[in-house]
Amino acid sequence: MIKVVLCDDEKKQRNTIKKYLDEICKEVNIEYVLLEFKSGEKLLKEYPSDIDLAILDIQMDRLNGMDTAREIRKFDTNVDIIFITADSSFMQDGYEVRAYRYLLKPVRYYDLKKHISACINEVENKKSKYITIKENNNREIVRVPVSKICYIETENRYLSIHTDKQIYTTRVNISKIEDELKEFKFYRCHRCYLVNLEKIKSITSGGVMINDKEILVSRYKMKELKVKMTKMLGDIL
Repeated sequence: MIKVVLCDDEKKQRNTIKKYLDEICKEVNIEYVLLEFKSGEKLLKEYPSDIDLAILDIQMDRLNGMDTAREIRKFDTNVDIIFITADSSFMQDGYEVRAYRYLLKPVRYYDLKKHISACINEVENKKSKYITIKENNNREIVRVPVSKICYIETENRYLSIHTDKQIYTTRVNISKIEDELKEFKFYRCHRCYLVNLEKIKSITSGGVMINDKEILVSRYKMKELKVKMTKMLGDIL
């Protein structure tokens, strides 16, 4: 089951996407829930919980899709985003909001199918992956979804796992966690930090921004970090 948001101010376009999405999900045999919005303002006001995929038209009246995505990223770094646009020049702004794919108008069935299928695989992979830790606060065993981890910080032999909404503390060595996450898009940018590349909002002169917090990047790691980010962006586009 995947949960999809479709935000487009053109009813005809929404109907086309709905028809295609229904055919695609039947073909790949996956259940889905679709929630429709006619504007970015309404989507932000009534933002549903646990959204897997947001399909946003960039060129909407008032609040456009790109600005809507910027607002979404302030509180949801987990949702995958697909933009619909008639102007390919908008693609250069996609890195800032970590857009998953772009669809050029008029949207064609097989283009949407390619991107939706890839996204479904990514979503299902994310949902099935966890790391298991023993929390210091209550000594309980906790399973933390990998997709929700923003960054991991180590200090005084304690490890803090930062997600969008919660911080988990444990005494696991950061190198052990790094090894557990090696198949995912995490990077050890500093001896004290392990960052989720998919959560990075921007690169600064001395670090990266994740959820309005600047994470330090070692000088000798910065070049490799930029290479990894460029490659990841290229894979997305």
